Amino acid sequence: MLKLRLFNSNVLSAFLYSCECWKMNQQQEKRIVAFENNCLRRILNINWRDHITNQTVRSITHQPLVADIIPNEDGATWDTLSVWRKIDSPER
Repeated sequence: MLKLRLFNSNVLSAFLYSCECWKMNQQQEKRIVAFENNCLRRILNINWRDHITNQTVRSITHQPLVADIIPNEDGATWDTLSVWRKIDSPER
């Protein structure tokens, strides 16, 4: 789907710029996941009245959670190339 490819190339690249410097906490993770789910729902033209769960949206788009890619509070190592491999070639 073209919109998903544009989302991955333009939105996520701008969003993930310098994220290796971020220290993630639970509140930031919730905000990131909410932003990402909102974008995916707009791409798929899914309204909140349709009663479709976020897990279903994820299974339709085959998108990994960006919050899982960003290092958390313990300062896990971060590899840019592996991040883009996860985003560009989701499991199908």
